[in-house]
Amino acid sequence: MPRYADLIKALHLEILDFEYLNSILSEFKDHVFMIENRIPCVVIGNGEKNIIILTGFSLYEHRIVNSLILILYNQIIDSKYLSITLPKKLLENYKIHVIPIINIDAYHISKIESKEIELSILDDNNIIVFQDFLTLRSKYSKIVHNYVSNVKPEILYVIYSSKTIEEQISKIKISIHKKFIDLIDYIIKKLKEYDLDVDYEIFEILNLQLPHVHFTFEGIPSIGIIVPYSFSVRKCTTTLITLLSELTELIHAFVRKIETKKKYVVKQKCVIECRAIELQDLINILKNHGISIESIEEDKVNVIYEIDNLLNEYLLGKRLIEYYVKGTKVLECTTTP
Repeated sequence: MPRYADLIKALHLEILDFEYLNSILSEFKDHVFMIENRIPCVVIGNGEKNIIILTGFSLYEHRIVNSLILILYNQIIDSKYLSITLPKKLLENYKIHVIPIINIDAYHISKIESKEIELSILDDNNIIVFQDFLTLRSKYSKIVHNYVSNVKPEILYVIYSSKTIEEQISKIKISIHKKFIDLIDYIIKKLKEYDLDVDYEIFEILNLQLPHVHFTFEGIPSIGIIVPYSFSVRKCTTTLITLLSELTELIHAFVRKIETKKKYVVKQKCVIECRAIELQDLINILKNHGISIESIEEDKVNVIYEIDNLLNEYLLGKRLIEYYVKGTKVLECTTTP
């Protein structure tokens, strides 16, 4: 473990490889564990409700990664710098799961030394991890998908660098579902009290492969936070602390307000044909998203799903699976009693 002064300097100035970052995380002891022995997760807070924070899809997020580790270090190891710790109230009300690096392959020393940072959006199997939360071909997206689905957090934050998703921005952008549209003006006004100038976008269903969009349609309130690549570690740190604390209370209260009683569940049966995709690959995608397979007949898969599951209704009822999974064809859908 490096000396504190060296650690702070490194976190502020350098792209750090996974081995170095993991040596810092290991100091968090009981707060840290490896999800499926691959991806580190740090858990802080004592609340009954859960929040998950995801980042580290590529080296473009290195300042965001360093910022979160700096916050966690001051929270767990040395809290003398109160300006870079999370508010006490947030930690009393929530258990916060921080996954600071999803694409471990991107942070291998060889990737950093190659200086081909644009290639770091890929894992070692050349899969773009942040665009893989529907097909789940990457081991990393699959592990994280399973973890989020099991925890079922009250709120999921997914933090991207503007360069990862190829956006030209100079201020923070919040990416939200249209159900939050009545809240967004209040959020922007509230954040301006902290001298935070933010923009927002209403995301499209055709971005269903992105984690914050995908999990929203799985029923988990999810917010995408897009950080300008030009932001320093210091600016990332102060900005994220304010965003996470203020957004959490506003969004959680809003979600409780719009919740309605569960309606009678209607089920739908579908027949999906495999044309230019391996049958097993299609079966894996369906199973990973909780779609029940009733039978398989040659190149056709008979499935059943609940209509009130927005993700599956868009994939099958609205036939978006044909757009995302090339080589599939939804032949028919019928409602079951």
